[in-house]
Amino acid sequence: MGNRNIYIKYNRDLKRMAWAIGLIGLHIAISFICSRINTISESFFVPLAGIVTYPFKLFFGLFPFSVFELLIILLIPIAVIITVIIFKRNKSLTTKEFIIRITSLFLLMCGIILIIYGIMFGYSAYRVPMAKSIYGETPAPDINKLYEVSVLFANMSNETREEAEGEEFDFNKTAKELRENFKIASKKYSFLSLSPAVPKKIHFSKVMSYTNITGIYFPLTAEANINMDNKDFNLPFTMAHEMAHSVMAVKEYEANFSAFLVCIESESAFIRYSAYVNALKYCVNALYDADKSLYREVLSMLSDKVLKDLKEESAHWSKYEGAVAEVSQKINDMHIKISGQPEGVQSYGKVTDLLILWNQKRIA
Repeated sequence: MGNRNIYIKYNRDLKRMAWAIGLIGLHIAISFICSRINTISESFFVPLAGIVTYPFKLFFGLFPFSVFELLIILLIPIAVIITVIIFKRNKSLTTKEFIIRITSLFLLMCGIILIIYGIMFGYSAYRVPMAKSIYGETPAPDINKLYEVSVLFANMSNETREEAEGEEFDFNKTAKELRENFKIASKKYSFLSLSPAVPKKIHFSKVMSYTNITGIYFPLTAEANINMDNKDFNLPFTMAHEMAHSVMAVKEYEANFSAFLVCIESESAFIRYSAYVNALKYCVNALYDADKSLYREVLSMLSDKVLKDLKEESAHWSKYEGAVAEVSQKINDMHIKISGQPEGVQSYGKVTDLLILWNQKRIA
């Protein structure tokens, strides 16, 4: 009888292991196929993600706080409680049997989460690239075009900074405005056609700042979470960026470009300034690597007010430099790579290619 019970226990664990390996293998297979055939992701998984996440956006959007943040706070207590429950229910197991049981349950949970994550977000990372989807072409590096668009954004930053004088940032008002801007932008760009998530403030934003992360979209609650410990002029762009993830602009540079397209549709000069000055930062950073003299030339075009904003931003984030930020960046880099973006955190800067294309089409 004892041997029979041991057999049944092991059999259950082996079944869990088999399911776990099957689910993880299925996730890898789907990711591989979608990475080779973008149209599968575009035609099937993006619409599927829109359907699956919509009720989550509605339900979790009702909460006035970030459910994601609450889950993070409760993560350790929940993990401890689950471990205690498992231990109590399996007191008769030997140490070896207990390790096998925990491992099989953990792997099964990972397999289930990977499939759910993939359907709600991850598989959409392999959709048709935005450059091809919108403009029908792949951008080519061109320093002259980069300089031209940098000059444009310098001028537009100066102009909108003046227009926005006296306009104060209001989170709820901006969130409402951005949702309307998504509707407007989606009529021009079908890439943005899904319903965006409701942005949520992170309560412990100062803690989040030590990770150097300004926002995070959490697919399992479909929430666009915003670090409020940031300069006001950056917040509309960050909000639009995280909301863009929720419409399956999964790649970081495509979320940046989506945020730009959405923000420039705004009637608010402050929101437009947020778009132009953030686009400017990406472009001048690229220009600095390509030609430092052209970089300095563009900086000399900026008004005192814009330069003041940028200096204050730099001083703000310098307070949070350190080991925690470095570790966080490495973790974020790994997460982005796992999400189908081999460039990792460097993918944020690839937005300059799309901005150059946008400018070329604008003046064509």
